[in-house]
Formats: sequence, C-alpha cells, structure tokens
Amino acid sequence: MDKKRIELIVEALNISDNYCFIDSVAETELLLQKSYSSILGQQALKDSLEMDGDPKRHLSEWRLILKNEIVKQDITNQNALEIIYRIENKVTRNWLLIFLINRAAENGNIDFADDLVGQLEDGDGYVASQCNANRGILRHMLDDIDLKEFKRRLKLCKPSKGPRNRVIDIKRSFMEKYSFQNGFSDTFKVAQDKIFGSSFFPYALYPETHKISMSQMIDLIDGTPELKDFRYLKARVLLKYAENDEHLNGKDFELIFTEIERIEKSYKEEGNRLRDILALDLGSSTENLDRIERCKKLITNPMLKRELGYHEKNVKSSQHPVRNHSCLTIKRGNGNTNI
Repeated sequence: MDKKRIELIVEALNISDNYCFIDSVAETELLLQKSYSSILGQQALKDSLEMDGDPKRHLSEWRLILKNEIVKQDITNQNALEIIYRIENKVTRNWLLIFLINRAAENGNIDFADDLVGQLEDGDGYVASQCNANRGILRHMLDDIDLKEFKRRLKLCKPSKGPRNRVIDIKRSFMEKYSFQNGFSDTFKVAQDKIFGSSFFPYALYPETHKISMSQMIDLIDGTPELKDFRYLKARVLLKYAENDEHLNGKDFELIFTEIERIEKSYKEEGNRLRDILALDLGSSTENLDRIERCKKLITNPMLKRELGYHEKNVKSSQHPVRNHSCLTIKRGNGNTNI
C-alpha cells in the first residue's frame, strides 16, 4: 500500500470537507490544487479547472479519488476501514463506509458488510445511509438467496424510504432470478405476495422466454386468468424474444410488432409513452432495415425516434464498408442506448 499517497488523499479530503470553515480560503485552494496535481497529474488539474472555470470544482472529487485508490491498490477491507476512520466528517465517513460495504458484499463477504452497517454513525443522513447500505448488500446477494431471507433483508432496506426506484429494481431482479430457478408457476404465487404485486408479473414471465416458444408463451398468458387485466402484457413479454434473438423469424417479428402497434398512443408509464419505448426496443434489437423503419414510424417522441435513427445509421454503415486508401474500414457507432 502506498501510504504517502493515501495520506495525501485523506488530508485533502478532510480539508475539502472543512473548506467553508477555513479562514485562508486562497491558501487552502492552492494546497488542494497541489494535492490534486500530485495524485492525478498537472494536466488533470488543468482540465478540471478549465471545465467550468471554478477552482473549487475539484473539491467534490476527493471522495471518488479515495474510492478509486482503494480499488486500484487492492487495499484489503480491513485496511480500507482503518483509512476511512481517519475521515473527520461523519457524513463523508458514512458514505465511504457504504462504498466499503458494497465492495465487501460484491466479493461475497456478507458478514463483514453486515458488521459495517452497524458501524454507521447516528446523525445527518443516518437513515439514508443504513437504507443504502442494506440495499447494496441485498443487491449483491440476489444470485444466492431464498425467499425468506430476501423478505427479511428487504425490511432492512426500508422500501418506503426514497429513492424507491432502487428497491423496485432489486425486487424486479429478484423476481427474474427466482423465476429462472423455480419456474413460472411457483414464482407467480410469490409475485402475488403483498411485497410485490401485479406490476411484477412480467418479471416472473421473462425467464420463460428462454425456455418455451413464443406460441407456448401466448398460450401461457391466455391460460392464466390472473393476467387477463394486465395492460399490454403480451407486448412486453413477447418483446423479450426479439431481444434474445436478433435474427428473429418474420412470423415472430410480426406477432411482436402487432402487439406493440395495438398499444394506445397516449398510454404512458413512468412519464413515457409505452408504445414509443417498446417500438424503440424492438427496432434496436434488429439489423433488418425494413423492420427498423417500421418501428421508427410507430414512435411519436422525436428524441426516441432520433435514437432509433442513430441505430439505423450504424446498421447502414456496417452493411456498406467505406474504403480508405488500401485498407477496408467499417464505420461503427457506440452501440445502442437503453431508455
């Protein structure tokens, strides 16, 4: 471990945390800039200062710099904990502990992560800190956790506390993994539990798209009375077949396209028109230009239509290589953007 480098970062982090309470602001800025250039280089400092012309901008980066340094130097969890306890500000220390909790949980060291949750200090941001810590642990346990333990840990995440979308994402991931391991029948029963509900029905079905044909999926949905009132369920689930197979046959594509086309133009979920979102996903899943063009015509949102247009342009470029001197090069974009 490069102790001098770590000491420099910790010192700079403590100074930046107390920035507003230091009399000699100009001197403090110079000290922090010197530390920044020592750690990341003079050019990095120059780029940081030139980005918006604010010499204080780089102060907020020290917490991220310390995290990256712990990972880069492959510092053990115990040594990282000792470093974090040298941080003077309680709130900053809490968030760095959460980083360490996530790191430990990701590596399977759940006991160490659980112990750290108990070390999060009371005060500003305490509830949010514990929520985030427990949510991070649960997120990393989804591959190997039973329903009883999931429910126990979900309570520790305080689902009613914001941001709630993180808990929703965890529950969706659990539902898919549970369905993959236990099948739709058992998972559908779990989905009807009050901690989940009907909005999670599609996530119980998604893994089945890897196991049964599209026609069998349609029969499964039609043969499950509880799914009857779920709006546009077929469009959502059948789309997964296109995402799983970019060379989808024409008949299956038409089935999916027809289901998406049936969605009311004005119907929205989470602020977006559902038909626009699904048409974008279907068009992005293929390199067939005719199919892309048909999906693009379904989209009313200009931004999403333009997004699919970028995909269309990339496909055209890949299908028509451009000669550059004696070398054959293929222009490619940066890939698809998920909305």
